[in-house]
Amino acid sequence: MLLYGFALLLIKGGSLLTLPFTAHYLSITQIGQLELLATTTVLFALIASLAMHENLYRFVATIEQDDERQYAANALYISAILMAFLVILSLSLLLLFYQWAFNVSVFEHYFTPLQRLLIVASILLESALAISLAWLRLQGRAELFFKLSLVSVVTQVSLIIWIVHYYPTVTAVFSAGVFTALLQCILLHIQHRFQIRWLSFRQLKHYLRYCLPIVGSSLVAFGLNGGERWIVAESAGLDMLGQYAIALKFALAVGILLQPFHMWWMPKRFECWKDKGPQQTAKNSQGGMVYACIISLSVAWLAKWFVTLYLPAEYHLAASLVALCCTAMLFKEFVEIVNIGLLKQKKTQALLLINLVVTSLTLMVLLTAILVFNWHSIWFIISTICVAQIVRFFWVWGLSQKIAVLPYQTASLCFLIGLNSLFLISTFADIAPSLMVLFAVIQPVFLLFIAERLQLLTLPIHELRGAIDQWRAGK
Repeated sequence: MLLYGFALLLIKGGSLLTLPFTAHYLSITQIGQLELLATTTVLFALIASLAMHENLYRFVATIEQDDERQYAANALYISAILMAFLVILSLSLLLLFYQWAFNVSVFEHYFTPLQRLLIVASILLESALAISLAWLRLQGRAELFFKLSLVSVVTQVSLIIWIVHYYPTVTAVFSAGVFTALLQCILLHIQHRFQIRWLSFRQLKHYLRYCLPIVGSSLVAFGLNGGERWIVAESAGLDMLGQYAIALKFALAVGILLQPFHMWWMPKRFECWKDKGPQQTAKNSQGGMVYACIISLSVAWLAKWFVTLYLPAEYHLAASLVALCCTAMLFKEFVEIVNIGLLKQKKTQALLLINLVVTSLTLMVLLTAILVFNWHSIWFIISTICVAQIVRFFWVWGLSQKIAVLPYQTASLCFLIGLNSLFLISTFADIAPSLMVLFAVIQPVFLLFIAERLQLLTLPIHELRGAIDQWRAGK
């Protein structure tokens, strides 16, 4: 579990490691274009991959014979690559037809032909990587997974640092990620020794019936966690998208720092409900929410301090946007923590409906504001995303409680969330950098004290003192 956790931190934290270098050597417009390239790649990778790797967990993992399981994984791997190629070809033909019929360029305004070619290569590689990495985890090869992640992150970070120093272009930086993905694919292909096999039409139909709804859910989620980048680019420009991208990278740290809790709690929550009852389940979930509040608050202040001191002046707007991005990320993580009742009662359709309604209404509000009222403010766009995540959280929490009640201390939790929101608002204050670091410590500690007084969690002070006394006695 630790190896998987460290590997995940490496993979997700790689962009934060390169941020000081890319911010100094690339312009804000180039940062925005890079974000648009990454967002477009993620969108089309979701569509082209068809979530075929999910079939490994659902069907291939249940095969008892090792030879048969290896053959099934092999066939799934080759078939997924072929399917991704066919999907990309179909989408390309549709885009060409649209461009010919309406005489409207789709991507030419933002991407060069070489960049579009790199996007296609990245999509194909992502489809192969998803199954290769899933097959590695399914085999329990945690050490190899960690080593591969370490090699990939070191390679990509080193390439980006070298590129931005000697050849600071968007295409070159993006190609570093494509090269790293290609390296991963080659190493995994050698390790797994995949051969040319493919699924029968009947098997493929069966697998698609299972994974296509997952693709639909992912696309709905993408509307609030990726799709808004296109709206920012079209309405506010690439400069503002660059500011937003910097703020999002710091907000991503909230999700990264919450991974240890998720990796501990997510596999145990239903077992805890069964063995220790709803009281302990609610207590653990409340502890996770308190931890998320503390993390979001610390990240917001430290991100503002870092941007103010160590990034060029043109990026200072990102320091103010961080608070809103951290708020949106916080409530997004809240949904993952409280979404226990819906999953326990297997009400995934209700969750999909909530996501669909919230995402659709949010995008409608944004497009109406931009097209009808000519509102192009980045503040309005991000604030709308925040409100959408808050509404989604309370809707999921309320419905989950209606279906399977957990004894949360609702009033105390709402008070703590409100207090944390006020503290996040306080990060907009224009204060000295030294005070930012001070508030990054004082406010989370105060929040933790309030949570303990409200009995939302119990700090293991006596256990910690006992452990220290035992350590001193042994020494």
